[in-house]
Amino acid sequence: SSTATVNGNLSITSGTLRLGESTASGTLNVLGHFTHTGGTITETGSGTYTVHFKGTTQQDFTSGGTVSNSVNFNVNTNAFLQMVAENTAISGGGTFTLSSAAKLGIKSANGITTSGGSGNIVVTGSRSYNTNADYLYNGTVGQSTGNGLPATNRNLTIDNAAGVTLTSSTATSGTLTFNAGNVTTNANTLTLGTSASVLGTLTRTSGHVVGNFRRWIDNV
Repeated sequence: SSTATVNGNLSITSGTLRLGESTASGTLNVLGHFTHTGGTITETGSGTYTVHFKGTTQQDFTSGGTVSNSVNFNVNTNAFLQMVAENTAISGGGTFTLSSAAKLGIKSANGITTSGGSGNIVVTGSRSYNTNADYLYNGTVGQSTGNGLPATNRNLTIDNAAGVTLTSSTATSGTLTFNAGNVTTNANTLTLGTSASVLGTLTRTSGHVVGNFRRWIDNV
């Protein structure tokens, strides 16, 4: 297997980046911003080929180029990957994994999904969104959370003046933050806390829940 690490920003505007072409696996670690506005990222081997986002500060993801074959994308623990635009998409025939304690900034009007071609994550392989990860909805148009938002999450932040609508119910075990915009639940429920011993924390600058909101309280 082979591993390459980019300690700064990676920009691909043309040409082909091939992660592997034999039976050996290939790993690309990126610690800075990831810009792929042209050219192709691909693999032609039989191993496992993965791009790992491993930064310690926000990493912006810009799309526009082509991803072909089975290239996997993994947002590692403690990394923060931010989609830069509503139509930004992580694509290709591989998988997507948002690890425990990782963070994803979501811009798409359709949020994140478990399959299909809508939302910021559109790989045709499996999509895994960890229940102990952080989710930030900071689009510029009205957003749905999408069916990729798990039934539980660690931290959930709403920072969209146009508002966010729950596709399904979700509970936040850590911090629920309202920076801007309302959450509309419709028939779903937004819950803060997961038990009497895991109460969660509410932080609010602006915005509120329109619909169903539940909050765990200490029974002592």
